[in-house]
Amino acid sequence: MSKDQEIQQLTEHFRALGAFDPASWARSQIEEAIPQYARLVFLRQAWLSVIADGDTSWIEPQIQDAERRPREPGAGIGPALKRMLEAGVSREDIAEVVRVMQWRVLAGIAYQLADPGVVEYPSDETPRVKWTLFEVDDDGQPLHLIDALHECVLDTDPTGREMRPKGVTRAG
Repeated sequence: MSKDQEIQQLTEHFRALGAFDPASWARSQIEEAIPQYARLVFLRQAWLSVIADGDTSWIEPQIQDAERRPREPGAGIGPALKRMLEAGVSREDIAEVVRVMQWRVLAGIAYQLADPGVVEYPSDETPRVKWTLFEVDDDGQPLHLIDALHECVLDTDPTGREMRPKGVTRAG
C-alpha cells in the first residue's frame, strides 16, 4: 500500500471517530510516526467523562441521589447545587463551570502523563516515580509510546471550539 493510500485509509478511521481535520491527523501519524489514532481514541473516551456542552440533565439526578444517600462520597454536590439554584444561578451557568473544571482535570492528567516531573515531592530524598501511557497489543505488550497527550486535549473537544465559549473564535 502506498503512503497516500495509507493516509487515505487512516483518514477514514479518524473521520469515523469524529476527528476534526481527519486528514491532518492521518498525515501526522504516517509522516511523523506519532500514534495519533491511539491519542484520539484515548481522548475521545476521556471526553465522554466530561459533561456535554449545554447538558444540564445531570443536575437534578445529582441532587436526588445526594438526598437519597447523603453520607456517600460526593454527596455534597446535592446541597451545593440546590443552594446555587436557590441563589438564582442558572443551570446553564452551573453546567459551564463544571464542564470547564472537568476539562482542566482532563488536561492536567494528560500533562501529568507526559511529564511525571510535575509531581511535587516533600524532599529530595523521597523516591521519584515515572510513568507513561502506551498503546499495547492483544497480549498487553507495549506497541507505541503515547506521548504529549496534553497537546491534543483541546483539539478533541467534541464541540470543536477548543473549550472556548459559544460565539468566541480563536484569536488569530
